[in-house]
Amino acid sequence: MANDLEALRANLIASPVSRAKFIANVFDMLEKSGVDVQDQAVIDALGLNLDLRDGQAWVDETLASSAVVTIIH
Repeated sequence: MANDLEALRANLIASPVSRAKFIANVFDMLEKSGVDVQDQAVIDALGLNLDLRDGQAWVDETLASSAVVTIIH
């Protein structure tokens, strides 16, 4: 499992498309769970970095937050 997480991390750092798909899937999962992902307050509360340009910064700032979101939902 650790190898899978490291592979995911490397892929997210390297690929802007992977970052976009990942964040889209997080929002899709939340929406299916009844969370209003159109509400700016919800987006702010999630603490996700939505700037996908810098892979390393995005992963460092977002991956832990999204893991927590995934576990909760």
